[in-house]
Amino acid sequence: MRTLKCSTHGLKEWRGEVVCSSCERVFTTHDPKLRTHAPLVCPCGSRLMPGTGASKTKAFSGRACCSECFALRQAGRGTT
Repeated sequence: MRTLKCSTHGLKEWRGEVVCSSCERVFTTHDPKLRTHAPLVCPCGSRLMPGTGASKTKAFSGRACCSECFALRQAGRGTT
């Protein structure tokens, strides 16, 4: 189990949720069939996720967020 220390909700199990540090949109790294699955590039144009190989060293905007913050952002009621 991976854990994440959220400044709002404390120590939480991390379930693969990420937030774009450029535009604050939230995504999940689980199940590629979900509409919220994290793309390589965020709709705002920022590189959201690290690539593979040589592109792995490029900067990316995706930051881990807890599942509670993810749910609040999805509902449009909060920030992390």
